[in-house]
Amino acid sequence: MKLESILEEFRSYLLLNFKGISSILSDEQIEDWLQANWEIIVEFRLQSAGITEGLIDIYGNGADCNGEGSRVSLPKSQPTSAIHIAPNCIFHSFGTLINGFFAQEAPFDYVKGEYPKSDDLVLPLKQVKFSVGQTFDELAT
Repeated sequence: MKLESILEEFRSYLLLNFKGISSILSDEQIEDWLQANWEIIVEFRLQSAGITEGLIDIYGNGADCNGEGSRVSLPKSQPTSAIHIAPNCIFHSFGTLINGFFAQEAPFDYVKGEYPKSDDLVLPLKQVKFSVGQTFDELAT
């Protein structure tokens, strides 16, 4: 299994479920739901496929459900790698543009990335080449 395939399966899961979930959960609960599914669908499968050895950086803003960290499972654990969308630019989330602004909503045809020392990057999904690299914290130091 390839990195792109796993990320596309996560995006497909969002397309199938995001509208229904967003109608019943608060914004904070949606972030928890996104992070929990990121850990199950993406992180675990990347480990199983041998693409990563440890944990990966959080999805979006991460979770706030446990108060000890931004993860749902293993909240005190630190990531060992991250998904990148450009050199030194960490994948943040899938979304779309609404009135020229990025929003985490369907059809999830854009990708947001974060540079540790400069502005965010938003690109059409079709222009992104995903890779695995250093964590946000490693790049920020």
